[in-house]
Amino acid sequence: MGSMIKGLKDKINKKTMDKVQNIAETNAEKVTARVVNSNNLNSAQVNSMDKIKQNTLLNLQKYVGTRIRGQIYTAEQAKIDADNLILFLQSFLGELERTGLIDSTETKTRIEKMIWRNVLSIDFLPESERGLYGKTNPDEHKIYINPELDIQKRTLYLFHELAHCCFEDVETIVDIPAIGDYKRFSTYYGYMVIEEALAQNIAETCLYHVMGKDRPERKISSDKIIPNVPFSTNFDYYGLYQPLAIAFGRTLRGVGSIDDHRDDTILFQLSKKALKENLLKSVVDEYTKDDIANELESTFFKLANIYSAKKKSFGAGWAIERVFDKNGKCIEEKELNTTKENTANYYIDVLNQMIKNEDYRPVLNNIFERTTSR
Repeated sequence: MGSMIKGLKDKINKKTMDKVQNIAETNAEKVTARVVNSNNLNSAQVNSMDKIKQNTLLNLQKYVGTRIRGQIYTAEQAKIDADNLILFLQSFLGELERTGLIDSTETKTRIEKMIWRNVLSIDFLPESERGLYGKTNPDEHKIYINPELDIQKRTLYLFHELAHCCFEDVETIVDIPAIGDYKRFSTYYGYMVIEEALAQNIAETCLYHVMGKDRPERKISSDKIIPNVPFSTNFDYYGLYQPLAIAFGRTLRGVGSIDDHRDDTILFQLSKKALKENLLKSVVDEYTKDDIANELESTFFKLANIYSAKKKSFGAGWAIERVFDKNGKCIEEKELNTTKENTANYYIDVLNQMIKNEDYRPVLNNIFERTTSR
């Protein structure tokens, strides 16, 4: 806990830190509220942040008198939590720069606009949804966080939801003309595997940098939707998706190189690419120009089945596959197959398929450039 506070503070002497550590055992939120924020904001950003803070406080005041983490929630705690959440939002923007995930003024401006457009307030998840860590509601322009999480995980999953807010709206993207006769909902659910992995990677990159710690080593893990298929991950959650995102990144020009295609390099560069541009559109364009659009359709279909199985495993419903004709009319609709055997087969197949499509050539500079086969 102390290392996370140290990462957020500009300066703090050892004596003060010792006091902080003692208090942290009993009231981590109050400690975090003392964090001095070190990010520089212009007047427009300050106004945006103030509005988010006011809206967030109004949201949290609804829970005064209820039980959160075993205690009666008070108006004082609501104010502290609102302060903390806004502090961590601001810290997230700074960490994107400090970690090198964004490295240009253009990307920084793009991300800030996305955040201010997509986030008007932060709220706690209702009690009935506290099996989740967090979620984002685009219609409400609101991020929901589970208040039962400890301060570190609350920060991590606020960062995760903020990362989602930095990406383009995938439901809109799948209507882009280049997708053509693709199974649009398979494209949506398939791409969400990649987006969830990138949101988690960005969140953990920022959090561990705040804490001043190295990320943990990867370890062999498993998931209940494919219990007999081990995979390597160091994610706190969505570990199942980490190897898939890495393999997918290796199929893209400009992500990694023949000299450096280590897992960490691929995941970092793919995360940067997703923050810099409309990633799905870029991917569709690249696969189309390389005359392997059918490979992308197949990849997304398999990933969509995996995503659907994962959603179903925590009670979030299941995906419906819809096929559209050229006029946008739905001509077929059926539930995706989410049995463990089917999901495991798709997991193995799609990894092998992406390995086959690895591509370390430079990124295309001319959108009309004719490409050679991979």
